[in-house]
Amino acid sequence: RGVSVVRFDISLKEHTWKVEHPWKQILQSENQRDNHGEGVWESKSREELLTLMADSLASYITNMNEKQHFGAVIGVGGSCGTSLCLPALQRLPASYPRKFMFSTIQTEQQGDIIWIPSVTDVVLNRYSQKFFDSVVGSVSGLLELDNKKSNKQKINSANQKPLVAVTMFGNTSEGATKLQRLLEDSGLCDVVVFHSVGSGGRVMVDAVKCGEIQVVVDLTTTELADELCNGIFSAGPSSERISPITEGGAHHIIAPGCIDMVNFHPNSIPVEYTERKLLHWNSHTTLMRTNAEENREIAKWICESLSSADKQQVDIVLPTLGFSESSRVDKIFHDNEADKAFIQSMEDNNTRDHRITKVEANINDDEFIRRLFEITVQHLPKNSEKLTETPSLIQSRLPLLDSNDKSPRAKSLRKLCAELEAGELIIGAGSGNGLSAKCSIAGGASMLICYNSGRFRMAGVGSLAGLLPFSNANLVVEEMANEILSSVPNDSIVLAGVCGTDPALRGFLMEKWLKKLKKKGFSGVQNFPTVGLMDGLFRENLEETGMSYSSEVEMIKCARNLGLLTTPYVFCSEDVKQMVAAGADIIVIHLGLTASNSIGARTVALNLEQCPSFIQELTNLAHSLRPDVIVLIHGGPLATPSDVEFVLQRTTRV
Repeated sequence: RGVSVVRFDISLKEHTWKVEHPWKQILQSENQRDNHGEGVWESKSREELLTLMADSLASYITNMNEKQHFGAVIGVGGSCGTSLCLPALQRLPASYPRKFMFSTIQTEQQGDIIWIPSVTDVVLNRYSQKFFDSVVGSVSGLLELDNKKSNKQKINSANQKPLVAVTMFGNTSEGATKLQRLLEDSGLCDVVVFHSVGSGGRVMVDAVKCGEIQVVVDLTTTELADELCNGIFSAGPSSERISPITEGGAHHIIAPGCIDMVNFHPNSIPVEYTERKLLHWNSHTTLMRTNAEENREIAKWICESLSSADKQQVDIVLPTLGFSESSRVDKIFHDNEADKAFIQSMEDNNTRDHRITKVEANINDDEFIRRLFEITVQHLPKNSEKLTETPSLIQSRLPLLDSNDKSPRAKSLRKLCAELEAGELIIGAGSGNGLSAKCSIAGGASMLICYNSGRFRMAGVGSLAGLLPFSNANLVVEEMANEILSSVPNDSIVLAGVCGTDPALRGFLMEKWLKKLKKKGFSGVQNFPTVGLMDGLFRENLEETGMSYSSEVEMIKCARNLGLLTTPYVFCSEDVKQMVAAGADIIVIHLGLTASNSIGARTVALNLEQCPSFIQELTNLAHSLRPDVIVLIHGGPLATPSDVEFVLQRTTRV
């Protein structure tokens, strides 16, 4: 069939026929002769010699493969020959070369090895010929297919996407399928799913070691529970299942699904577990619920295995409402105390201070999977394309609106959501007079903001003038209203800048003022001027004397209740928590006074490279509190379209 073959003899017997690599050569190349010049095999017992040959063959073939790159490696033998071949096949890189075992026996340790039963003894005769033919046909056919694929891959190698591994099990299959769909629809990466049944975990680790996988989303770590309780699906100790992933250079996202169960054959459950919660899963598997003590130990193992991993290489994402489908509140494996024990142990043993994110959801819930998706996208190689969200994904996280709601808020959100679903950006433009408002709408602005700083900017003065006592900020907006509102189409979204700390608008007076703005035709409000731009002792004194950010929060809450669109500026995580709780429809992450341009600042708190991580942190917090909140960004080093593009390419859901 035109395939070149080299043969390795591991029989440990003398033969008259010749092979390219006789057994003595294999042993001699991997082991030194003793001082008397004798071969290492001459003083060994049979058991010692078998062990030595297995180790020698594994090293010998691995070293040859690095130089020659075999297309396939085939092990042939009975029970003894299989025990010699397996270590060599298992030590070779995952997936390629192709690995075959033509054997008289079966074993559970197959991994990515293609197992072909020999049926008879592995001796060629007229009866066994058909079984040998099946091996030859399988190997040559796959090699021919691999050769075709290799030629295509050489052409397309420059365009290859990062590869993301996702681990799955029956009790996490719903979540894994959702995550796979989201990642593949994004167009950012290719996804390979490994079943956490022992061999799946081992092959995944091998693929990471070979550099084939860039990100691992470990949605199913049940193999560790099986390792602890001697179940049937262990992939080895955590030092072999967890540690090699970051050591191999991949980013490891641990969402420890199914740590709440151990797998046993239905007829071989250990006596000590027969009184535990058991679930007959299928004809091959019965599941046992882990207890709090076991969960604490598994968490400790995971943290110990991550002790050498860099802080930036690991994300730990924990569902607080169950680690499997069977552990939901109404299911047999629900055990809140055992789950809490795992989470607490993860936090207690996280000595490397790896990021831990807790999501109030079951591991298969949409909210949890969306969070995993966002984290995964953040850690794809930087040369990945910008995420293109599908309309269905965008729609799934937008505000739900009553079709009968005709308030300015509802009308504005419908319009903005339509832009998002169409894949467009939401652009807010500050306006200081009718001409700037008219030009902004003509240029494609999604909404206008009418605030006192706009008037100062039209006069060639920086925006911070709006924070100083040059005029009454709220009255200036009222004066500007007629000019700006009359200059744009009636369906335009126009926001009013409202100074929430105005001492003249406390209590019911603020509600009265907001009603007046609504009547004038404003669609919504924004908290400007804002004390969020002030810091140090001055800010502390403002907070202490009642002119605080919480006053702005109350203004936003009042505006939301009146049916106005609410788009507050936020500056830190505490601001995000307060504004989301107040019902804000949109939060605008304020990065400070805009730099550059003729009236911009020269000094910024964050440089452009620091912005994405800060923005993503606040965005993730907002969506963990309420998934439908829309996030915009403003100011600081974002002075040009290319600056904005830089940030959008490095963040999600912004």
